[in-house]
Amino acid sequence: MTERPSPAEIRDYLLRRLPDERRGQIEEAYFKNDALLDEVEAEEDQLVTEYVLGKLSESDRRRFEDSLLGAPYYKERVETTTRLQQQISRHPAFLRRERMPTSQTGLSDPRLFPGRTGFVVGFALLTILLIAATISAWMLKREVEDLKRQLKKETTGATGSSRPGPASPEKR
Repeated sequence: MTERPSPAEIRDYLLRRLPDERRGQIEEAYFKNDALLDEVEAEEDQLVTEYVLGKLSESDRRRFEDSLLGAPYYKERVETTTRLQQQISRHPAFLRRERMPTSQTGLSDPRLFPGRTGFVVGFALLTILLIAATISAWMLKREVEDLKRQLKKETTGATGSSRPGPASPEKR
């Protein structure tokens, strides 16, 4: 049995810093273990979010762009996360407003959530991550199902039919 990868090793796997043999072991492990697949997806979400927010180190940013951004899957994830981040950043709760007279707002503080900006930012980021994780899980599930079908087809094609199928109309 292969040793379970650490979060740092999962990140290295995603950024393609691991030798091919270890990458293969991790892929085999997460195809067999849904909990590990969830960990890989969570780290994937973290990488995409850090990339969009500009929080990756220079070397990780270059590696992300060189090894992942060319793939349609990651390109779409980055575009989706970027659009969500832009929409959230334009939300009135995040914009600085000119102080309006209290007679117009009925409040002494015109901000939507006075003193709770951190909460709103945290909630918005969690929402982005949830949406990105859902999209990622759905797309990965589709890819896994396609790979399973392809593997089954290749296995069946290489060994002949593994099971007798229903009789064809000519044989009836």
